Amino acid sequence: MPGEQQEEFVATLAAGGTPANLTDQDAAMLAYARKLTRTPAEIAREDVEKLRGAGFDDRAI
Repeated sequence: MPGEQQEEFVATLAAGGTPANLTDQDAAMLAYARKLTRTPAEIAREDVEKLRGAGFDDRAI
């Protein structure tokens, strides 16, 4: 990824957005990681199920 694209990618993440070029699987992991970091007490079974639905197995989760 060229430098300018990297800067835009990082800026989007820092602003709380989801970069458009993420795969569905990466976007699901990003959403989970954000929730786990910001509000860990709110992680629920449905959050893990979303990861499974995106193609992650138990080991990957």
